[in-house]
Amino acid sequence: MVRGYQKRIIHLKNTESAVFDEAFFLVNERSSKGMCERELIREANRIVDDSLREKENRANKIREYFLRAVFLFTGAAISSAIWFLLTLV
Repeated sequence: MVRGYQKRIIHLKNTESAVFDEAFFLVNERSSKGMCERELIREANRIVDDSLREKENRANKIREYFLRAVFLFTGAAISSAIWFLLTLV
């Protein structure tokens, strides 16, 4: 444990997220110079919102790939059935 060293922490409660209830952000003192507390909190909220959107985008991509596969196999089955019926004639 290092003594005499202090970090600024932003603690967000009730993030309204399905993933996590609370978020802790350790603020880099060098990078945050010139930023007020309100700007730091706004940035922390933006990061939380971006993580939620990323999860939703990932779910949408999986759903899209699944539907493409279903349509591909359905089209292949219909084409095969038509070819089979035409070869019987």
